[in-house]
Amino acid sequence: MLIITIKQGKEKSLLAGDPWIYASAVEKIEGKPQEKNKPGATATVQTSSRQFIGRAAYNAKSQICARIWTYKEDEPVDHALIKRRVKAAIAKRAASVRAAGPNDLVPVVRGDLMLKGRVHQAEARHARAHTTRQLKITLPGPMTIADTVADSHYGDKMKMAMAFADLLNQEARALQADGVDVIQFDEPAFNVFMDEVPGWGIEALHRAIDGLTCTTAVHICYGYGIQANIDWKNALGQEWRQYEKIFPALAKSRVKQVSLECINSRVP
Repeated sequence: MLIITIKQGKEKSLLAGDPWIYASAVEKIEGKPQEKNKPGATATVQTSSRQFIGRAAYNAKSQICARIWTYKEDEPVDHALIKRRVKAAIAKRAASVRAAGPNDLVPVVRGDLMLKGRVHQAEARHARAHTTRQLKITLPGPMTIADTVADSHYGDKMKMAMAFADLLNQEARALQADGVDVIQFDEPAFNVFMDEVPGWGIEALHRAIDGLTCTTAVHICYGYGIQANIDWKNALGQEWRQYEKIFPALAKSRVKQVSLECINSRVP
């Protein structure tokens, strides 16, 4: 079996439960050449002081060179492990659906919103380390987030959106520090709640971009191909004129770019 030794100091995220092992965190890989060249080969992962961390699937061709299967030293990586994981996941999901109330099939806000930690740090730093070109990362916009979760705490959609905007701003500022050149907020909800865009939608965006010096953008489209969305679009008529209603507010905003999507639409 392969043995992956992690560089000193790079084991902290793994010990905290992060399953991804980046090639840059690896001190050395021991094992037979044929094992090293076999995608998905099982490897024992250890610290530089040879403390057991877990067992992982290894792929020499990826910058994320391994993914932890188990943190238990006495748990073999075999068909039985995968079967147990799949059965447990199905049972957990089925139980949740059976017990679900009207708000339980979407995320529910039950207290003050806060970030547990960084959201896109790994992707941003990984991408920045591998290109000298302009780098853009997208985040969901505050109005769209507020429209896709249930609120059992704030009692006001706008207040909840502003709370999300503050969290988005924390992540956006950190992404800028990671070297991201363009931060885009996706706001398909702008095409639905057009009267609220100039009222508080733009204000929420401004809170999300506060303090950023990198290029900021907002992306507005007509949503995804789920049935509810298809039904909504079928009710819009032969000409979709949502953009002309929200463009004046966007033109006055501090957002530097507007990204549109018109494929398969009826935008005149």
